[in-house]
Amino acid sequence: SYSVLFILLMYLFMYIYLQEDREGKGWMLPLGLSGVFFGLGAAAHSFIEGERISTTRNVRDFIDGLEVINSDINIIDSKTAVSGNALMDEYVMLAMRLSKGINCAEFQQRFGVDFNEKYGVLLDDYINDGFVQKDDAGYRFTSQGMFVSNYILSDVLGLDVDA
Repeated sequence: SYSVLFILLMYLFMYIYLQEDREGKGWMLPLGLSGVFFGLGAAAHSFIEGERISTTRNVRDFIDGLEVINSDINIIDSKTAVSGNALMDEYVMLAMRLSKGINCAEFQQRFGVDFNEKYGVLLDDYINDGFVQKDDAGYRFTSQGMFVSNYILSDVLGLDVDA
């Protein structure tokens, strides 16, 4: 299926990117292609120019919308503008799942907001419990924290997990 193809291509180009020497030219192409294939396919979600975009969940409509010239089938299911606090929350949710976590200086530069003031106090209990680590650069989940990251992030970001 196309979905499997897109997933395989995404992994292939990410593998090529990870094997590349970052000193030379051309290492950005595999990374870019990995991102392109990651955000394509039925029911895919992407973030482009401040909008969260999702494609149709109907695989047949998705394929026909791509393959049939002048098709009336719209493969875009929804577009939602993301800005302000929602954009910051999404950044925190995604960045904390990376092994490097949140870099407070990068967060300040990107959003003009002090991460420690906005989120730091909310992470204190999780630091004390050994789920989050704080260092000079910022915050990251410990290996134990990764297992409960959804719970921690929903609490810190004030998300209603039952909704």
